[in-house]
Amino acid sequence: MRYFTVLLMTIFLLARPLPAFALTELQTSEPANGSMVQQDRQDIRLTFTSEIKEGSYFRIQDDTGNRINVQDLKVNGKEMTGRTAAPLPNGIIVITWAIIDKNDNHNQGGITFHVKTSHSSTPNAFQPQQKISAVTFLPLVLGGIGILVLAGVIWLLKKRTT
Repeated sequence: MRYFTVLLMTIFLLARPLPAFALTELQTSEPANGSMVQQDRQDIRLTFTSEIKEGSYFRIQDDTGNRINVQDLKVNGKEMTGRTAAPLPNGIIVITWAIIDKNDNHNQGGITFHVKTSHSSTPNAFQPQQKISAVTFLPLVLGGIGILVLAGVIWLLKKRTT
């Protein structure tokens, strides 16, 4: 009977619902992912699905891999904004971001857009980069551990009864 109680308690502990681990994601951006910017632009605005904390940041690179410095980086609620010293150059621009949300979860991703102002000599071909997103495997790991513990308890019970 004692083993049955232990087995029941183990099942009860493992069968309860696991907490949800929803990551904060990029909701909108200015300029938008995959867009064509046809005017001088210095301001960048990223809006996320929930509040983010100080320590979050974004970086900007042109299509040759040169880093463009971000000035006045500010985090306010769900928004992160920054400004470049000069208008963004013509070509494909890549913005990569890394955030810390209100639950101290970390996430990162990126967007791309094309700048083509009147003095542009870049070709029209533009393929937007797919959004980069972090994936958490914690629920799968916890479920796997739970199954292993349950199998171990059943094995021990079977071994003791034989």
